[in-house]
Amino acid sequence: MSYFLRSASKSDTLAPNLEASNSKEEREIIGEENKMATFSPDQFTQILAAIAGGNKCVSFTQCTARFRGQRDPSAVEEFIAAISVYKDIERISDADALRGMPLLLEEYAATWWIGVKGTVATFEEAVEIIRTTFSPPMPDWKIYIKIFEQKQQTREATDSFICKKRLLFSQLSDPISEAVQLNMTYGLLSIKIRERVRRDKVSTFDELISNCRDAEMILAEAKQLTIASIDKNVSVEGPKRCSLCRLRGHTVDVCFKKKKEQQSQQAQQQPAIAAATKVKKEKHFKCRLVGLEGP
Repeated sequence: MSYFLRSASKSDTLAPNLEASNSKEEREIIGEENKMATFSPDQFTQILAAIAGGNKCVSFTQCTARFRGQRDPSAVEEFIAAISVYKDIERISDADALRGMPLLLEEYAATWWIGVKGTVATFEEAVEIIRTTFSPPMPDWKIYIKIFEQKQQTREATDSFICKKRLLFSQLSDPISEAVQLNMTYGLLSIKIRERVRRDKVSTFDELISNCRDAEMILAEAKQLTIASIDKNVSVEGPKRCSLCRLRGHTVDVCFKKKKEQQSQQAQQQPAIAAATKVKKEKHFKCRLVGLEGP
């Protein structure tokens, strides 16, 4: 299949006068101008792409990735990956990418870039200086401390927990095998997960995550059944009723009316108790010389 392109020039103005013209020279001119160029499908596609991209502004204006300067390795790597992929897809040159970096940086990162942009010549250098400044490499011993310092929490999703550990493993300068990583990660999982997922049944992280998800589904279902049975027992027995005030929701042991009556009785008994105590404390003595008694 071929495509034809016709140029509009003198033929458009001379064609109406073709019948009236008897000049051989004019006919030859018109015939030359009416010739069409023939292109293959690939050539035609390239021409259309060049025409469509000719007026396109290639920059980071439509990129949604932003970086504020937080010293978080995961945030730094996410930002670098996002802008690198966007640059490759949009075919942004290094010069345009460096010129558009202020569009991607905010707060402290924007201020920092103003001071260092003069020392950066390529996009790769910009990525490297961002990684070095905000995510400096940690020594392996410190990474191991971070790996073992926290186990899986009760309500923490297993796939999220494993993802965090794998991020730390990827930062090691001396990588370890996946089997060793699995052993270390498995030992940090919740005891409820380890009861349902055996270590010898998984050989990759994908298998571990899949089995852990199945275990979490079973645990969630068991929890729902337990809650349903408790609610059923409560509905059968009915709400608690106080035998003193006959109100629902509490028993006589914690009844406010009973406590108030007890406090009132204690208040009434206090004067009598105080008087009895005072009489008991009074002492009598007898004068041996005169023989008189006194209080």
